[in-house]
Amino acid sequence: MRRGQGLERYATPDRAFRDTAWKRDGGGGTSHARRELNTAGVWWSVLSVERRADLARHRSAYASAWRGQETVRDTMREALATT
Repeated sequence: MRRGQGLERYATPDRAFRDTAWKRDGGGGTSHARRELNTAGVWWSVLSVERRADLARHRSAYASAWRGQETVRDTMREALATT
């Protein structure tokens, strides 16, 4: 973890969630709900941007995998329809 501007920097959302600085109670609640939600919001936003960039870079690979999944689904539909 790196420190920056007085706030922890986390390698993954899971590490951020497990940080004891959030002071969770026994039920999982936290006294820093807004800060925690803002942290999660940043992670969701960054992950979404990264996913879109990955899809753009590897569009043909994802399209090929999607076609493969559709082939499997079609085969399963046919098999289930004949039983």
